Amino acid sequence: MVTFIQLQTQIQKLQKEAEYLRKREMAETIATIKRAISAFGLTAEDLGLSPRSSSKHSAAAHNTVSVKHRGRPVNVDGALNLKESRKKRSPKANAEKKTKQTEKEVKAAVNASKRKQAAEEARLDFEIRKAQAAGKDTEKLEKQRLMVTIKRTDEQIKQSRRMIEQLKEEMKLLKATGDADSKRYKDLKKSLNEYNDQLRETKKINRGAREDLTIQAIEQKKAAEEAAKERAEAAKQAAAEAAQRRKDRLQAAKDERAAIIAAEKQMQQELLALQREYEDNLLSLKAEGKDKELETAQQAFDRYKQDFLAKAMADELAANEKMYVEGTISREQYEKAKAEINATAVDKLTDAERLVYTSKEEMLRQQLAGITKKWDDQAKAERDALQEEYIKSTSDKYQLELMEFEKSQKAELDKRKKYLDAGLITQAEYDTFIQQQELALSAKTIEINNAKAEALKELEKQIKQDRLDNIQGLLDTVTGQIGQLKTFNDAINEYQNAQLENQKAADDARIAQLEEKKNKELANANLTADQKKKIEDRFAAENYKIQLAAYEREEKINKSQFQRDKAFKMSEVLVNTASAIVKGIAQFGPPPSPAGIAAIASAALIGATQLAAIAAQKYNAGAAPTMSASGGAGAAGASTGASASQFTVSQNTQGTNLNDLLSGEGPNKQPITKVVVLESDITDTQHKVEMQQKLSTY
Repeated sequence: MVTFIQLQTQIQKLQKEAEYLRKREMAETIATIKRAISAFGLTAEDLGLSPRSSSKHSAAAHNTVSVKHRGRPVNVDGALNLKESRKKRSPKANAEKKTKQTEKEVKAAVNASKRKQAAEEARLDFEIRKAQAAGKDTEKLEKQRLMVTIKRTDEQIKQSRRMIEQLKEEMKLLKATGDADSKRYKDLKKSLNEYNDQLRETKKINRGAREDLTIQAIEQKKAAEEAAKERAEAAKQAAAEAAQRRKDRLQAAKDERAAIIAAEKQMQQELLALQREYEDNLLSLKAEGKDKELETAQQAFDRYKQDFLAKAMADELAANEKMYVEGTISREQYEKAKAEINATAVDKLTDAERLVYTSKEEMLRQQLAGITKKWDDQAKAERDALQEEYIKSTSDKYQLELMEFEKSQKAELDKRKKYLDAGLITQAEYDTFIQQQELALSAKTIEINNAKAEALKELEKQIKQDRLDNIQGLLDTVTGQIGQLKTFNDAINEYQNAQLENQKAADDARIAQLEEKKNKELANANLTADQKKKIEDRFAAENYKIQLAAYEREEKINKSQFQRDKAFKMSEVLVNTASAIVKGIAQFGPPPSPAGIAAIASAALIGATQLAAIAAQKYNAGAAPTMSASGGAGAAGASTGASASQFTVSQNTQGTNLNDLLSGEGPNKQPITKVVVLESDITDTQHKVEMQQKLSTY
């Protein structure tokens, strides 16, 4: 809240400013009045400033005194030829007229500029006082006030110079005509001195404002340099302190070998955290979008890889650290061994670890593909929205064309109405013209509607083609993904088969050991027949357990391989079927095109047949091992379960010629059953492909 003292200070300041303005404007007004009195030869009596003479004296004067015309006496009876006088004095009169007009314009411009200056300065002074009362910085406001003063005084200086030039021009003319001693010349010289004084005063104000602005800029620069210097000193001090802290940590780390390793581990963890924090900060600064999501997923995998490899080689690193702490190896040998362990970490992974690692890589690939698909779908949605907007804009264009045509018709009709009113044409001619306009409007409407329909038809065709292209691109992507998954599945099958072979060798070794142990126990001649039978039954039961465990393990792996292979086959059929449908639509057109319907129906029928054949395949378990009647274990039968190689469905699911299908015959000239397939079936097939892809991912 503003205090009483502050208000008094403001009032005094405003009073000083008002007094200054009053004196300045009063001086200008007096100078203007003096110039007018001098120019027109006015007296106090003319201005009503002295008592009037008696009526008798006035009447006599009215009858006898001649009238003054521009400073010269003129006979009332017209003895002086005014036309000749004006003609002889026209250069001077024109110069005087121009000077007066210029003075009028200059004064108006200067007064307007001063009023604006006073208003703007008063407003900024008030803003400065408010900022000071609130304890805020006023440098910016003070700069604005100085700029206002400079701007307005520049305007006033320009006008003063303009007036001075005009005064000099008229004085030069009077001097050239020998009127340098005339009253007009003296008045002009006096006005020139006044304007020069005014110009000097305005220049002084302008120069003072510019000097204040320069000083303010210097002070601001100095303050900025001092602030920068303080920041540099603070940064230098912080860097020195950080360097000292690092030095202290390193010195402490040298005290003991074990402490060195602990310090190094801590430092590595801190550096890793800082690096990850730095990466997170960089990533957070990136704009939301496809690239950021892809980079986020890749960054998460890279960190998982770091942590996974660190855990995998933890035991080897711990053994190396133990040898260094115990003094078995030198520091150089320790560092060399550590670097070698880090460099060969991936190559030394066990089979199980490698399987986990490759699975994580595959998950990353699928995640990246999903992100790409999501943003591609978003781009497609935006593209569809733009297409819809284009349709609307196209409609507006045709509507606008029709409106313009109607507008031109109305203008022509108004013209004909004027002709009718003027009698230039008859009512019948006017009515005939109206009928012609109605016919022309109908024809134009039909023309525009046909053009609009044709444009929409072309756009719809392009949209359908774009959709087909997008669907085909999706199918190609899914095909590539299925191929990659099959490669990964083959690697898993190979790994599982290798496990089975290794386990089979171990089981055979155990069975051989049991057989040898059994023979040793049966070699005892003191055994009875009953004891021998118990020994044989015991070893037969153990043998059976080994064979049964091997059988169950093999069946589990075979069944999982069968289910995965079956899923891949069905996925391939679905993708190939959808691709054939898309190609059929692209080649023969979408429904209701008969050829397109036939192509879709044929592809769908072939795909459905192959899917049914694959779905009918059942897994057949192999013969389980049994205990013989004598108590011995029977050999486990060979596994007869279905595997990937037992599928007999043709891989070339779309090898049928579409032209043959259109003629109503299949590849073996068999009649084709006609099936009605809607456009929505394509979308359903896409959904099935996506669902099958998810089911095939593990």
